[in-house]
Amino acid sequence: PPAPQGRMRQQRAADAGALEAVLAGMARHVDELRMQQLGCIAISNVILGTDEAALLRQKRAAEGGALESVVHAMQIHAPSEGVVEEALAALRNVTCGLDESGFLRKQRAAKAGALEAIVVGMCAFPSSLGIQEQGCAALANITLGSGSVALARKQRAADAGAIEAVVAIAHAANTVDVGAAPPQIQRLARAALRTVGAQHAIESNAGVSACFLAGETLDGST
Repeated sequence: PPAPQGRMRQQRAADAGALEAVLAGMARHVDELRMQQLGCIAISNVILGTDEAALLRQKRAAEGGALESVVHAMQIHAPSEGVVEEALAALRNVTCGLDESGFLRKQRAAKAGALEAIVVGMCAFPSSLGIQEQGCAALANITLGSGSVALARKQRAADAGAIEAVVAIAHAANTVDVGAAPPQIQRLARAALRTVGAQHAIESNAGVSACFLAGETLDGST
């Protein structure tokens, strides 16, 4: 997680209205590729974390329309690898959280079309390890859950082609074995398949009980 001084800067930025300012700028300059990319980066940086304050920043970002803005950026600038990767990282971070608010953010992301946008981005850039990593983590975060609403998200992800997109990561390395992908992506791919409900696609004994943040390894270290 961010160091204490970093967390203080994140909170100070949020308190100053940075998230709202970034989202307003993205809304005013929808066609500006660089503005959308930098906006996604800023959102990711300000909300990164798993402590209570970070979760409140993630909630604030979602309530300000971050999920819809990020998905729209991916749709408008679909040919841009940079925009897609940073948008996926933002989706990954905003949808982290296992409390009630966290699950509401997952649902809001699905309603905004995030699952379909994630799959489109992963399929468009099969050789981009960054996009594959962020995409798998975002899929895992958004589809996590066990209730009827969560099951509907899982089905929506499957209908969008998420299972095939995750399995296709293997082909980015010109192999038929996903094991050739870097360990971080292997684990995220397994997590995504398990949360979508297709764990049989890639054998794994590891459970999924935590959200995945961009900028962190899976054990929570930087």
